[in-house]
Amino acid sequence: MMEVAARAGQHAKAGRRPQHNLVFCAFTGEEMGLVGSGHFVDQPTRPIESIEAMLNMDMVGRLRDKRLMVMGVGTASEFGDLAAAVNRRTESFDLKTSSDGYGPSDHSSFYKRKVPVLMLFTGAHADYHKPSDTWDKINYEGLASVTRYAAALTDSLDARPRPTYVVAKADSSVGRIAGGGGYGAYLGTIPDYMKTEGGVLLSGVRNGSPAEKAGIRGGDVIVKFDGVRIDNIYDYTFALRSRKPGQEVRITVHRGAADVDLVAVLGRRP
Repeated sequence: MMEVAARAGQHAKAGRRPQHNLVFCAFTGEEMGLVGSGHFVDQPTRPIESIEAMLNMDMVGRLRDKRLMVMGVGTASEFGDLAAAVNRRTESFDLKTSSDGYGPSDHSSFYKRKVPVLMLFTGAHADYHKPSDTWDKINYEGLASVTRYAAALTDSLDARPRPTYVVAKADSSVGRIAGGGGYGAYLGTIPDYMKTEGGVLLSGVRNGSPAEKAGIRGGDVIVKFDGVRIDNIYDYTFALRSRKPGQEVRITVHRGAADVDLVAVLGRRP
């Protein structure tokens, strides 16, 4: 982020001032539940309606096999083509894309406020959230490559009119973050990430989803999924991945002071 900001400053000194206001933010408290970015969108430095797009980078230091994931390409009608075009003229990554604007990182706070978002991510790894995730495992060449791509994305966004916000199609970005490929079973919950243990807090459910039909709602905390205890988002992701579309599952949610048992029929991921 600091290198992208430095490049923007160098452009300005050379007479290539940005056409838009560029704001560079490092948010704190992401692991505690998007605390910093949540505060920013609640008390923005300028009206939230004036924020045209948000580019997020999270876990971009372990590039492998030139594989880069760009999430949120479905949050603006221009983003799919933009991400691909910038890649073709810069780094030629093996680019993987995800439509959804929700995910366990700071871009979710902006997408909830109808701001188009893009999120760069180089993939989960065995050292994630462990003391073994040490500095010597950073791929510095890969990090520089991601930085060049992020800078080119920033330049391209700056050169364009306001992106056209759209409601993104739900997909498996959360599953990819938690440990690999997507999965077919679909419930339609939107995790809030405010709780890191003791269940999965939901900020809402998608309209018409199996979750909504089962009576699951925002504010519920999923604590059990078909007999499997759910303590965090990873328990939940892997429990869902183990089921198939069409299966009936019993879900226990903590609602207020009570535990409520609900039955959902899993759908097929759109």
